[in-house]
Amino acid sequence: MIDETWFYPIKWKLPCLYFDEWKDETDNLFHEFSGVLFTHEAPTENADIFEFINRVKTS
Repeated sequence: MIDETWFYPIKWKLPCLYFDEWKDETDNLFHEFSGVLFTHEAPTENADIFEFINRVKTS
């Protein structure tokens, strides 16, 4: 992680999420990790939590 706060989503095989309008003076390619929550929703990808943690550790 960059300064223990931000990351590049592509390194963790996550989608890039941005606002509808890009502003060069204030926007950047970093994403911020805030946590993991339990949900009853259907998965949106094939990886489980252990594979995700491994991605984070090895990036």
